[in-house]
Amino acid sequence: MRCCKKVRQGGEFDPDLAAKPEPAKADVAYERILPLLYSYTEPDQHLREQVLASKLAMGRTPVREALQRLSAEGLIVSKPQKGFFTRPLLEGPLLDLYEVASENLISAMYRMPPQVHESWTVEYKVTPDELAARAEAIFVKIVEESSNCESCRIGRRFCLCTRPLRMAIIMSELRTDFIQSLTRLLAAMAHVGTATSLAESALLDHLDFERRNISRIVADVNKRRPPSME
Repeated sequence: MRCCKKVRQGGEFDPDLAAKPEPAKADVAYERILPLLYSYTEPDQHLREQVLASKLAMGRTPVREALQRLSAEGLIVSKPQKGFFTRPLLEGPLLDLYEVASENLISAMYRMPPQVHESWTVEYKVTPDELAARAEAIFVKIVEESSNCESCRIGRRFCLCTRPLRMAIIMSELRTDFIQSLTRLLAAMAHVGTATSLAESALLDHLDFERRNISRIVADVNKRRPPSME
């Protein structure tokens, strides 16, 4: 997700603000681990330092520092003497995430209405990963176009922390309902700027669809967890 500090008033890119000194290794590790986290779709999944260091061709120290930062930001969980894990799937925290995200996304939409690319479509044959990414791409587009760093931070956290829930919904019998809801959202987003209230309604409807199924999905997923997992 781009940093909105690189955008001038009106959305113009400022090359002077983009000029930065060479980033620290821990910062590089952080930025490279973030997208990898989307591949960890199970709650309480172990994020092994050695595995990540090998994938990134980096030392374990910057990887550990990056994981500590991610934990401090609430994107992952640190367990003493065990390491770092993806967040557990808990109903209360998820409901809180959706409440904050709804306000954030609607506010961002009206600050700088996004323009969804016309080629964005939803097909029944796409993989669960691709379906989840389509929905998250809409959320990310909205917050990025708002040119507000705090909005981007909230949006990024929402997408990442709710990915396991979204994947579970898509992989259940709710897949067709998810696709239909997302299709309506995409159609409405294409008219932002001329019928923003329509896009707002479709966005809230889709978020509400995901939120309504939190209790059910959390119960199903946690029921399937191995007994050895805490």
